[in-house]
Amino acid sequence: MYGRMLDDDKLIIQTSSMEDYKKLEILRRHSDKAVSENNESAFVDEAFKTVEWMNALKTSCPFHFPSQLSFIKDPAPCSEIIQSGLAKVFRKVVDLRGEAGHRAKPNNAFGIAITGARGVGKSICLRLLTILPSLLLPDNILSVYIDYANCNPADTTPRIVFHDALCCSMGTNMPSAIGLEGILTNQKRIAILAADEIESVYSNRKIWNEFHILTTKHTTNLFVAGSGSKVRSMIEKKVTSRNCVDGFHLLKTIFLNL
Repeated sequence: MYGRMLDDDKLIIQTSSMEDYKKLEILRRHSDKAVSENNESAFVDEAFKTVEWMNALKTSCPFHFPSQLSFIKDPAPCSEIIQSGLAKVFRKVVDLRGEAGHRAKPNNAFGIAITGARGVGKSICLRLLTILPSLLLPDNILSVYIDYANCNPADTTPRIVFHDALCCSMGTNMPSAIGLEGILTNQKRIAILAADEIESVYSNRKIWNEFHILTTKHTTNLFVAGSGSKVRSMIEKKVTSRNCVDGFHLLKTIFLNL
């Protein structure tokens, strides 16, 4: 699943209404102003208002979000996670646009790892962190959500999905041989990857290597989630495997300080 694409505005008008699209334009203007003024809380507020806007869309609209899944404000358990993720994306956009006059540090300060049993809302958090930023700041963000429990890992490496997303968002083709770093450089936007059920690809060295590339860039956010205890063990425990860096699993090096 990709974030906002080339024809999404037209699709909103066709499947919901012009009035709904005009409301989205207001939300976008307010979000853009929040970035220009370096006002993180205002941007987060606009994102939560956007969820309410998504609730009100016609069910035929691809951006409709069911109200029964939208208990995300305080005191909802997922509220802090979503707010934190939005804030991390916001900081990257501010730095990309030069509003704050400095560059953010790459790596773990701009990622989130979510663990927990199935059905507790991890996927909803990841989906909203994919959709909301790219919907509000389409010129600054390219986002992708992957559920690794329900896809072929060979077809959904970060390089492949960002290549496809960039082609869809621009309406043009890029050479298929271009590497992940080249894609991230050429797209000139913040790249968000929300990877769900990542323990499903634990043994895929290529995907883990590309996760590492994502965490070393100034223009990326990596949000991951997994069920059960494996992901937590990857982050918290010292292990010995080919996916380790200096004796620690790659996820520990990414999320150690969170």
